[in-house]
Amino acid sequence: MKAAILNSPQDVLKHPLQIVDVPRPELAPGHVLLRVRACGVCRTDLHIVEGELRPRRRDLIPGHQIVGDIIDGATAQFPIGTRVGVSWIGGIDGTCWYCKKNLENLCDAPVFTGYTVNAGYQLALATRINEDSHHHEQINSLREGLFVLLGLLLGFTIAMVLPRFDERRQLVVDEANAIGTTVLRAEMLPEPERSKSLELLRQYAVVRRDSATAGPEESLQPTKTLQTQLWQQVVAVTQKSQTAVTATYILTLNETIDVSEKRLAAFENRVPKSVWVIIVIVAVFQGFAGGFSLKRKLWFSLLAAPLVVAVVMALIADLDSPHTGLIHVEQNAMQRLVKDMGAKQ
Repeated sequence: MKAAILNSPQDVLKHPLQIVDVPRPELAPGHVLLRVRACGVCRTDLHIVEGELRPRRRDLIPGHQIVGDIIDGATAQFPIGTRVGVSWIGGIDGTCWYCKKNLENLCDAPVFTGYTVNAGYQLALATRINEDSHHHEQINSLREGLFVLLGLLLGFTIAMVLPRFDERRQLVVDEANAIGTTVLRAEMLPEPERSKSLELLRQYAVVRRDSATAGPEESLQPTKTLQTQLWQQVVAVTQKSQTAVTATYILTLNETIDVSEKRLAAFENRVPKSVWVIIVIVAVFQGFAGGFSLKRKLWFSLLAAPLVVAVVMALIADLDSPHTGLIHVEQNAMQRLVKDMGAKQ
């Protein structure tokens, strides 16, 4: 078969390339045979032909901008007839520091197409096949799939947390209204139950306000104690006389007790631990897949996505924990109630 061979580098005007017959290249493991369809002339080729780059071998066939069709050595990924391109870097050692950092263009012992090995100025060419791209595509698909899954999980979790956060805020207003109404109706009770009930309600309002910072678990026992004492005052009143005023007071006191239970239930209604475990597992695998898919691992690209995911997870956890963290359920209604009750005292 015909090939253009460089025996002695010299000025291109002196026609240093000779068209000669050469044997068909033999295939080595991991190589394919191409029928060359086109090969460009690069400035690097001129440097090689004219000797500006020190010769690395005799009887060189230059040319590295190659496009060809596979005619032998086909694989499942690259069958016969597949049109491929050949790169300037024809191989790397795979063991140097640059190769391990995916900087193969800086390899300490590279193979250069058309410079250290024969290349495109011939009718057929044996070249190394690179099937890593197929693996890279699979990793990219895995990374994108995990990223979509992680996004859906985070989106569904936010959709789960936000309504609960709004519910907790509304329950604060509902409880303040219920306690305020109970205070107004307690003023119509007969003495001495009137004074005792009002004092207990003032203490109860303070405990319920402070439960936002102390947490429902710490305020549960004081809340139950005050509720029992308030109910004992109702029992004492009803034993003396049963009037419409007493009946309405009992209704509002029941509502006050019920709202406190609703606030406790809303606090306990959290994102299940199993959901957090799944999110963490998917996030970890997505981070590994993202790192493996990068050909050049820059610290910013490695940290950006995990950092954003961590920030979103922290936001969800903060919204799901209204008594800790940076985001709190506002207690303005309870604070105004305690202030008003203190002014009346």
